[in-house]
Amino acid sequence: MWNGKPVLDWSDDDIAAAVRVYQECQVKDREKAMKTCLSNPFHDRARCERSFIHYGDAGEFRTELVGVISAARDLVAQRKAKEAARIELENQKAQKARERAEQEAQQERERAEQEAQRKQTQLREQAKRDREAAEEARRLAETEEPNIAEATKEAEEAQRTRQAAEQRLAEIRGRVAEEERRAFEAERAKRESEATALIPQKAPSRETPPQSPPPQTPAQRKAQPSNADFLNLMAATGCKSKYSEQKRADLFAAQKGRQMTVTGEITEIKGGRVLLKVLRDTITYDIGVTLADENAAYNLEKGRVITVSFILTQHGGCFLPYGGTDGQLVAVSR
Repeated sequence: MWNGKPVLDWSDDDIAAAVRVYQECQVKDREKAMKTCLSNPFHDRARCERSFIHYGDAGEFRTELVGVISAARDLVAQRKAKEAARIELENQKAQKARERAEQEAQQERERAEQEAQRKQTQLREQAKRDREAAEEARRLAETEEPNIAEATKEAEEAQRTRQAAEQRLAEIRGRVAEEERRAFEAERAKRESEATALIPQKAPSRETPPQSPPPQTPAQRKAQPSNADFLNLMAATGCKSKYSEQKRADLFAAQKGRQMTVTGEITEIKGGRVLLKVLRDTITYDIGVTLADENAAYNLEKGRVITVSFILTQHGGCFLPYGGTDGQLVAVSR
């Protein structure tokens, strides 16, 4: 620092001023040293002057000072150059990054434009295909409309024919069921007549003439169960019923627990349970009745036709049989 100025900012005048100050200081130091040397009695002036001949020589000081300042200036210049180079390098990197970002953005825009063009092309092609398909469908509709109308008419006619056939089939099945009922009733009446004929009749007493049983009232005759009731129940709630599942269930619920009579062919005997085939087209059996007296089934045989009175308990259908309990044998064929 010289006169408030940093060394790096010194001018030639500042260096010259510093050299003069240095020379003045050297002169003063030489004079002081000379006085000290001459104060020695063994030293003479010539000797002292030889000892301090270099005092006050500022050339070497100037050279060193200029060299130090130059070196410092060079060092500062190098630092500035390095800083400038660093800044320039960073600027170049930033410029490259900006250019790369702009290039990537441009590529992204180009890809987006290409994708948009591709989608537009696809949409146009799809719209073209849709128009062609619509036109083809219109032509087919115009061509097929008469055929469709004719097919619809034929389908309706076939449906009416099928309904008529189903109605006819139902009527036939009803007649067959009625004929079977009558045949069963005739068979039962025959068996009852034969059983009555086999019972020995007591000779009438002279005192008391034979009396016929009292006639049944209409209420008593109505209370006696009939095979027709069970046949009607099967027609309304069984596999061949045309009613809905709910109506079948409701109709059966109204008859459940009621005493009924059924006549059928024995297909299986399981302990006190007898399985009967009632309908002619049944493969296995239609109803299973558990007899109140299990021993009553001991002498029964498969293939025999029996009439049983029972309490209705189980709803049958296409796969499961009807069921009853508290069965009582009414008649057994020979």
